[in-house]
Amino acid sequence: MLLYRRGDPLAGLIRTVPVLLRSWASQAWMASRAQTRCSCRVRRVGVDVRLGRLDRVVRVDTSDYSVDPRAIGARVDVAADLDTVRVRHAGRLVAEHPRRWARSMTVTDPAHVATAAALRHDYQHPTPAAPEGDAMVRDLADYDRAFGLGEVSQP
Repeated sequence: MLLYRRGDPLAGLIRTVPVLLRSWASQAWMASRAQTRCSCRVRRVGVDVRLGRLDRVVRVDTSDYSVDPRAIGARVDVAADLDTVRVRHAGRLVAEHPRRWARSMTVTDPAHVATAAALRHDYQHPTPAAPEGDAMVRDLADYDRAFGLGEVSQP
């Protein structure tokens, strides 16, 4: 280990060289990254995901993106490039979001929230069934005649 005395001209140089090297390395890395990001448009196509029974989001990297609630429980195809995340169900686009690069983001489309609320309301408040008195009643002998079983004696 080298110890430098106060006033030694090399002492200041030893402290500044690593700072200069770090600065140069970070600038070179940033330039390389910018060049790589512009030239390659990576697209992951055909990622097949089954949405869970209660899931209305798909996860790409570390961020969650909302999906139309009518696709819950179905298989969906997720395609993500550097700018956009698209989700398709049976060839129909069910979600399209701008890509978020921050960690643990949740991106929600207001239309998906409204659809989920409408479906939840319909489930919680079902339409009442028709009353029993209005049900159609048919004599069983009509079925016997329709299927050629002949006359059936009435008791």
